[in-house]
Parts: sequence; structure tokens; C-alpha cells
Amino acid sequence: MLSPALGVIGGEWDLDEAKLGLISSAFFFAYAGMQIPTGLLADRFGKKGLLVSGLILFAAATTARVSHHCRPGPQYLAGCS
Repeated sequence: MLSPALGVIGGEWDLDEAKLGLISSAFFFAYAGMQIPTGLLADRFGKKGLLVSGLILFAAATTARVSHHCRPGPQYLAGCS
């Protein structure tokens, strides 16, 4: 999911290959680190319940982001006017 977007991210934020590698590593370490807790949650609450709640959370976050009046980019972190 991240790899195809690295070119766009690097161009938008003016990042060199070393910084893009760091971003990619951070993403994959976080992804790998969440595998065990997610598996434990799926065992406890069921796969379907976890999938549905994750989808709802993703939809809510996407809706909140889209409803914001700024376009994506570095100025988003600093706040838009």
C-alpha cells in the first residue's frame, strides 16, 4: 500500500531516498508489530467483529479527513487557514 505512493510522497515533501527508506521501514515495522495484537483481538472478539469495527474506524477517519477543507500536503501538519 505504501510502496506505490513513495514517489508521490517524496515529490510532495521533497524527500531523498534515505528518508523515504526510513518512512518505508517505519511503516513495515509498525505493520509487523501489530500482527500479534491483532491476532489476539481476533481470537477474543472474532474475525468478523474485528473486521467490521476496523472498517467503521477507517470510514470515520476517512470521512473526517475528507471533510477537512485543506488539500493534502506539508501545510496540513501545520494547520490550514
